[in-house]
Amino acid sequence: METTVALFSQAALCEAAGIDHETANNWIKRGLLERTAVGGRKMRGRRLFSMLEIYKARLMREMTRFLAIPPSHCAEIASRAIAEFVKTEKLIRIDDDHEPTLAIALVVRQRGKWVTDLRLGHSPLFSSMQTQQAETPLAILPISQAFITIHKQCAKFLRTTSESR
Repeated sequence: METTVALFSQAALCEAAGIDHETANNWIKRGLLERTAVGGRKMRGRRLFSMLEIYKARLMREMTRFLAIPPSHCAEIASRAIAEFVKTEKLIRIDDDHEPTLAIALVVRQRGKWVTDLRLGHSPLFSSMQTQQAETPLAILPISQAFITIHKQCAKFLRTTSESR
């Protein structure tokens, strides 16, 4: 499956990300979620989204729900964490049975900006020096687990679509 290709409807985005249509419309209007271009153009009538945009919506939902972070900040954090994760794991095209490396993103607010630090594998989260230097609260986002969940749901949507033809 291509992770950046427009394959999914807004209904699929809402179902996979666990958000309602009103929330999706709000985030789209505010530019926090973007429709994926088809053939270099964004379609006017039907909104289509890539798997990565659905993944972003899911992370945004988790942060607004559990951390009470405003959606605009969530979009910034999710975009940064996803970009780093996709680059590190080379997740442009993935097979249905592909499982990425365990990854979490440490998120902290420093000097008025959100900082994300992607941690891969099973190494310790913090060194003792980092723990002592932490001055502000932080959040830990389950990047790889959220990706696996969204990937499975998107693969299911594609199988259901191809079977109904």
